[in-house]
Amino acid sequence: MPETSNLTILYVEDEPELREHVAFALTLHFENVLTAINGREALELFKMNRPDIVISDIRMPIMDGLELTAELKRNFPEVPVILCTAFTDTAYLLRAIELGVAAYIPKPIDTARMLDAVNRAVLPIFQRREIQRLKSEAIKTNGLLSGNSPAMLALREQITRAAESDYAVVVRGENGTGKGMVAELLHSMGRRKKKRLHTIECRSRSAEQLELDLFGRTPGRGRPTPHRDSGILKEINGGTLALKSPELLPISLQERILSLLESGSYSPAAGIESIECDVRVIALTTADLGEEAVMGRFSGSLWLRLSDVVLNIPPLRDRSEDIPEFCHNFIAQAADDLGRNSPKLTPEALQLLQAEQWPGNFRELKQRLRRLLFQAGDIITAAEVRASGVDAVASVGVKDVGAKDVLPLQSHKLADLERWAIERAIHTTGGKKMQAAELLGISYNAFKEKMRRYGIS
Repeated sequence: MPETSNLTILYVEDEPELREHVAFALTLHFENVLTAINGREALELFKMNRPDIVISDIRMPIMDGLELTAELKRNFPEVPVILCTAFTDTAYLLRAIELGVAAYIPKPIDTARMLDAVNRAVLPIFQRREIQRLKSEAIKTNGLLSGNSPAMLALREQITRAAESDYAVVVRGENGTGKGMVAELLHSMGRRKKKRLHTIECRSRSAEQLELDLFGRTPGRGRPTPHRDSGILKEINGGTLALKSPELLPISLQERILSLLESGSYSPAAGIESIECDVRVIALTTADLGEEAVMGRFSGSLWLRLSDVVLNIPPLRDRSEDIPEFCHNFIAQAADDLGRNSPKLTPEALQLLQAEQWPGNFRELKQRLRRLLFQAGDIITAAEVRASGVDAVASVGVKDVGAKDVLPLQSHKLADLERWAIERAIHTTGGKKMQAAELLGISYNAFKEKMRRYGIS
């Protein structure tokens, strides 16, 4: 039997003496016992304290036990309710059964019987908590989502809850933060796990090719149809579709995806008949899709449909307390791949790694640690960390420092700083504007708009 002493019990009874007597008996077995004199007061206490179980009399003034149970089942269906009454009216009993109460205890209340009813009623609570704990542990062992910073503890809990639902999810975070891993977890821990997860990169295909890949096309008369012509959606029906950088989709294709989600069906290119399709959509993006929608660059209706759940993955620089754990894990994994002993990082070396900004997040950290591993012996020192940082700057092609490399400190205007950042990103990526947008952590459409605003060609 699970340990129940740390449960919170809400006991509702309008008779003062009985309320005091039963509450005292409950405090002998449970640490937290709340009391209320009627259903209305109980609802207020419930919203403030979220007890694990409710024990209530039926006949009370203002709001009786059946009304209270109905309200609780409407808004908090998983909370067990035990009803107590001295009356044996069949109508009350039938209504209690209809509401799905966990138990029904006659008055006068037998304490042993009440405790037995509580222990049986809370078993599903402990089962759900154990499942959530196991899921949280599974997420924690998944590399990039480990760590005990407040942000990651909250994110793991959000992922667990989102995985149990079938809601559409937007996963937002900078490049290299692990958005793809979150999508895999949401799929593998949800009810669609036996079906396929397919991730499609919206950045690397033309609009026409994306539409064909997703929706397929109807075969012409006498022409055999390749398997891919059936479309990805037909192949993953019942599964999950992850869209990387959906902000780059043309509005017309965004509307087709919205129609699919709203109707549960689609028509292939050059087709008339509708094909039923049930998919969960997960959007992976570096952009603020809500802001993109406000600016008219993303379908507002699709944003509302996708944003049932929005998960924000914090950048590595905002969870520096987790960096030592990541460093030890990444170094150990890389050393194991090379068949050598894992070197140790000195405290000074770890402090330097924690102090860095990591614009490339985990990708950048892993690359640095691999470089350090190749060069280090049994100990990785602060000097070696500094040297690896200099090498990293050189590797992106910044060889000479010119006028554009110097932050314009003579001007603190946001527009001047933003223009400088755009010019540096373009210079750093060798003129590759799409990569420059990724470097700055904004969508390509937003990047192009800023280039136009500042007259940058």
